[in-house]
Amino acid sequence: MDSGKVKVLAVTSPQRSLLMPNVATFREQGYPDLDIYIWAAIIAPAATPDAVAARLNAEFVKVLRSTEIKEKWRVSDFETLPSTPEELTKFVQADSKRWAEAVKISGFKASE
Repeated sequence: MDSGKVKVLAVTSPQRSLLMPNVATFREQGYPDLDIYIWAAIIAPAATPDAVAARLNAEFVKVLRSTEIKEKWRVSDFETLPSTPEELTKFVQADSKRWAEAVKISGFKASE
């Protein structure tokens, strides 16, 4: 990008990138539905006892909210978004629905 060989049109996050503050978001350019996240989550097996899941979640939230982890991830332009198991479930369901619709619209067919 700095060499001029590549022109970045936009970033898909709702806010501008700290690494590319001069690049607008798609939202700023009038495309609010193009907020796209690359995300990861830690998910326990379904049979995990609620108390264990709650404790694990509390510990991960504590780490993800720490200044040290936030700063390490920010260097790569990642943002920590700690949540509850219920919030994660809702997010995954909504994201799955969104991408299922996108795949349907695209006409993509998986092949073996």
